[in-house]
Amino acid sequence: MKSFADIPVGWTVTSLGRLVERISGGGTPSKSDPENFSGNIPFMTVKDMKGRFVSDTIDHISEKALNSSATTLVPADTLVVATRMSLGKIVRPLMDVAINQDLKALFLKDGIDKTYIEHFWRYSAPAIQKMGTGTTVKGIRLEDVRSLPVPVPPSGEQRRIADKLDRVLARVDAANEHLSRVGPLLKRFRQEVLREAVSGRILGGNGYKGRRVALSEVCDMRLGKMLDQAKNKGNFVPYIGNINVRWFGFDLSSLKRIRIESHEVGDLEISDGDLMVCEGGEPGRCAVWNGGATDIVFQKALHRVRPHEGVLDSWWLAYNLKIQCDSGEISGLLTGSTIKHLTGRSLGRFSFYLPDYEEQRRIVAIVKSLFAFADILEGRTLTTKQNVQRLFPSVLSKAFRGDLIPQILGDEPASEFLARVAETKASENHEPIRRKRQASA
Repeated sequence: MKSFADIPVGWTVTSLGRLVERISGGGTPSKSDPENFSGNIPFMTVKDMKGRFVSDTIDHISEKALNSSATTLVPADTLVVATRMSLGKIVRPLMDVAINQDLKALFLKDGIDKTYIEHFWRYSAPAIQKMGTGTTVKGIRLEDVRSLPVPVPPSGEQRRIADKLDRVLARVDAANEHLSRVGPLLKRFRQEVLREAVSGRILGGNGYKGRRVALSEVCDMRLGKMLDQAKNKGNFVPYIGNINVRWFGFDLSSLKRIRIESHEVGDLEISDGDLMVCEGGEPGRCAVWNGGATDIVFQKALHRVRPHEGVLDSWWLAYNLKIQCDSGEISGLLTGSTIKHLTGRSLGRFSFYLPDYEEQRRIVAIVKSLFAFADILEGRTLTTKQNVQRLFPSVLSKAFRGDLIPQILGDEPASEFLARVAETKASENHEPIRRKRQASA
């Protein structure tokens, strides 16, 4: 844990235990009694700690459960931290809430700024996580929570820091909200581009009409080699299966190997321009090979579709497959009740409009250009997200070393402020409410 040796004049360092009147834990009512979980009292566990504020919980308990168990009902806007699992998390419930044994409620002394401590706990999350002990489930001891060193500025400066951090956090949240919309927008953009492309409208016309062709008329198809360790012979070579085929691209990071005899190589080779189509998994998912000549072959889970030269562009076919897979139109070609397959016979019946070859190429070029633009935006969005994610931790670091806001002359030094706070009693609203047994530490 950081020593906070370079804090500003007027600040002091103390333990969290000196800033709280009490730390209260909770418990879980017996699940053997169905009545316990049939009430309307919010019951918080780590599963509910998904944001800064909690407006509801997954589980709710009854008055009977509250009065007959070790749970604690704490007032709304109490700081609640995780001390087992999800270490480093802190939330502020917007309603009175019961807590389980994995959580602790921090009841601060009068005069300690709640939001300041909230942000400090968030700042300390990496250190808190390192303090965790346990083999499978990490937890921290209550004494570790109490001994957590806290840099304390003067009272007025606490509030100013907390307000500043709230404003920054709000901007970060707003930025993340805006950035989260980019991915779905780009997805819809790509889908619309493909719809306009395969319809022919992307060139400014009214769309294709009339005859469609079956895939078997304009290409050669072959299914890959069956995996059979007992029967396969020859030398080991790498192969691709449907797991290696993504939409419009390949993942070759984890290729497995299969035995291939020399006379099979020609039938199983993959050449530039070949369209590899998934037979199972996600039937119809495809990508155009552009990896040059290699010793890689393909397994039976894939169809190799080799378009007739000068007749069918591989990318034109890929775009049509994508559109019909997204729309569900391809489902009429699939076999199997639970696990769907796209057989060679069915794939051969796949139909689509076939414009002039040069027109296909013009459309493909436009789509690739628009997709490249979308890829650039996606990359910039990712970079921005990463920068935004780094922003708040950086601001937190500045805040708790005293560099976030200017100091104001005349603020009461923290040492004097804390000496006065130490003499105060807990106010009534610090008390857990509706508790039958005390479970405080």
